[in-house]
Amino acid sequence: MAYVWYYQIPLAKEDKEKVIFVKSTGTYCYVVMPFGLKNVGATYQRLMKKVFEQQIGKNIEVYVDDILVKTCTADQFITDLAQTFQTLKNYQLKLNPSKGIEDNPEKVQAIISMNSPKNIQEVQRLTGRITALARFISKSADKSLPFFKELRKTKDFEWSDESEKDFQDLKTYLKQLPVPNKPTQGEELFLYLAGPELNYLTQEKLALALVITARKLRPYFLSHLITVLTNSALGKIIANPDVSRRLVRWITELSEYNIKYEPRTAIKAQALADFLAETVQLEQEELWKIFVDGSSCQSGSGAGIVIISPWGEETNISIRLDFRASNNEAEYEALLLGLKAARNLGISRAILYSDSQLSIQQSNGKFEIKDDKMRKYAKALNKAKEGFTELKLELIPRAENIKADHLARLASALSDRPEPIVAGRELVSELETLDDMLTQVPEGDWRYDIHKYLTTKELPSDNKKAKETKRRALCFIMIDQILFKRSFSQPLLKCLGPDETNYVLREIHEGSCISHLGSLALARKALLAGFFWPTMRKDSSDLVHSCYNCQRHDNLQWRPAE
Repeated sequence: MAYVWYYQIPLAKEDKEKVIFVKSTGTYCYVVMPFGLKNVGATYQRLMKKVFEQQIGKNIEVYVDDILVKTCTADQFITDLAQTFQTLKNYQLKLNPSKGIEDNPEKVQAIISMNSPKNIQEVQRLTGRITALARFISKSADKSLPFFKELRKTKDFEWSDESEKDFQDLKTYLKQLPVPNKPTQGEELFLYLAGPELNYLTQEKLALALVITARKLRPYFLSHLITVLTNSALGKIIANPDVSRRLVRWITELSEYNIKYEPRTAIKAQALADFLAETVQLEQEELWKIFVDGSSCQSGSGAGIVIISPWGEETNISIRLDFRASNNEAEYEALLLGLKAARNLGISRAILYSDSQLSIQQSNGKFEIKDDKMRKYAKALNKAKEGFTELKLELIPRAENIKADHLARLASALSDRPEPIVAGRELVSELETLDDMLTQVPEGDWRYDIHKYLTTKELPSDNKKAKETKRRALCFIMIDQILFKRSFSQPLLKCLGPDETNYVLREIHEGSCISHLGSLALARKALLAGFFWPTMRKDSSDLVHSCYNCQRHDNLQWRPAE
């Protein structure tokens, strides 16, 4: 480690006059770097980077005044040390031998000499000392878990025999601490998250914790596969940043890393993460409340949705239906759209409230369904409920559903005026064929890797191709199992496969209008029509060149052949 306070670094002659100060006994100036300067840390860091320019990133790392020599094998260690000491000798830098990354003997001895805890305060003192040595203790979460369980005994505290045995095992382990070693290249690393921020939603807290961890452990994130173990819908929300606009910047930052998300099978290590974050994470997500109502009048139909989180945050959504519906159909549409909004927010447990006795009782099987349209709606509602861990449908009086009713009336009363939040939906006659519309993307299709990653989080085995897929996936979004491309100044563009592109181009080129556009105009018009595929210009050019009428009636070229 370099000597602290940087006193050994002499100042350049031209800089000495910049640090002149006046005393009663005369005028003085510094001849070495003074610690009081604000830019001393940055100046020293630039110096270290210049001195160890040939070694940084290979066998040495420099953190301001800390120099860490690293090596891959024991045989190479002496060579790396010799190279480092030669560099220090060339620039006349001195080291402080009392500093190092070894475990602090005093902190270790404090735990070894500690008596068995007799109250909660002593257990807290023990867990704090273990946390200070966490990076030197292998699987510290497993060894700390029994003591964190003791913290829950706020009343009638009793130090159990099991905790005493774990405490003695910990003392035995601390007497021979292992030397920290870096992970093997390509080894899979597991990450547990807990978010301490208060001004974010639960999922945003976890996303922020992941971003901060990636910034602090960037070398590990770049060279290893990171598996985030969480029971939340973090992976789904990161794949769909439209849920929260503030996530877009974080998702872009995380796109360069190879990160996958898996459900948490145990809570041993998560207990330590939660304790350090000073948060109380529930093992099971609390119930969300969703109030919905539908409205139908002469000017149109609409739906109102009020979503209330377990911590009291409220989201109001007013949706105008793009087709005329009866009052019962509007009530069913409100239920379906409420479930869709909950699914997009990553909600797994919720209570759905509605004042429509018909829709609630029919979906619960208490009312007989005689109308064909209502039967299709009930079938679609039962299908929409499959994606939730727990979902309850409850009938409430109209007086308790006033907010959703006002939102529904607002949407249905709109005619040509600007609409607040508008979401279209398939007609009820198309609900039965909805599964047929969700086409399966075949392997070899340009959409295959992106579609597979957004739906199942699976990436290609090739690392280079996997990174490219994750980067490209940021420009796409899945809506009802259909792939769409994001656009800066246009609505979402539906992604087409090879079997559909030829039909779309021919319909525009020689359809009912028989425009016979040129290749560039044809590709542009297909884009404005709301479609996208990577080879739009090439396919348009091939179609125009193969069109008999275009070739026959095209202007003659009188230019001489080159």
